[in-house]
Amino acid sequence: MDMEPNLFWSAEELAGKLHAALFLSGQGSNAEVLLHDLAARPANCTVSVLVTDAPQSSRAAELAEKFQLPLIGHDIRAFYAAHGENSISLKTGNGRHLRALWTGELREKLAAYPVNFGIFAGFMTLCNIAEDFPCLNVHPGNLLVQEESGRRKFAGLHVFPVERAIADPGETELRSSVILVCPFAGDGAADMDTGLVPGISPAIKIDRRGRSAGDWAEILAKRQPGLPVRDELLELALDHIEKLKTEGDHVVLPQTVRAFASGCYGYCGRQLFFRENGVFFPVKTVEFSVDREPVVWR
Repeated sequence: MDMEPNLFWSAEELAGKLHAALFLSGQGSNAEVLLHDLAARPANCTVSVLVTDAPQSSRAAELAEKFQLPLIGHDIRAFYAAHGENSISLKTGNGRHLRALWTGELREKLAAYPVNFGIFAGFMTLCNIAEDFPCLNVHPGNLLVQEESGRRKFAGLHVFPVERAIADPGETELRSSVILVCPFAGDGAADMDTGLVPGISPAIKIDRRGRSAGDWAEILAKRQPGLPVRDELLELALDHIEKLKTEGDHVVLPQTVRAFASGCYGYCGRQLFFRENGVFFPVKTVEFSVDREPVVWR
């Protein structure tokens, strides 16, 4: 393939350490593992600031104190409530308008810190900060698997990618993906999880607990849209999410961040490139593991 990739960083930028903003919404286990990893071994990047959209309920303040980092707490729910909205949905025009305003304020707060790229480690608020600098996001699904239409089969929020894999007879394993975040339009549904996939985790076997994928698919099909979910499939998916987090997210996120900050990636349109022996080659992704060298998927 005769392409010259675009690079994310200039030689001048790579000559010094890059600075990342680390975003989280909840318990922050991915963020904490990444921070420990960056502190334990030399890396070409450092975290300059933590960002949370849920300062009252997340562990962001605890992690900021533990790792001696500045913290931006920009409460998404409080922001919407202050503007007369009970929901933070992007389904309405006003909801989308408020999201743009919220993101604008976040930009102003981030301007006080050096930031070359962002890392979403369990950050739940869709926002277009990825228009400002590259952002990596860790996702609980193999985003290289496609439907016949070309749509990514395991895109989506929360536990849905894992539930769908459990209910799919063609799937025997789960993987975590690290994705380059794409800016979104409208309610974000069409653009979510559509970016290039620089990193993927080792495979984790699906345990259907003696039942068939069809049995789990029936439970999924019986759900009523818009109603809270409390069923066996959710419980099983949550168990798999925990294993996927420790054996997937915690493996692939730190290593992808390190490779990304070292200038190992390039792109040309929808084609990802990875540098091997000083030369960039077109790839699908790179599989990172604990006990072996990265495996390039071509």
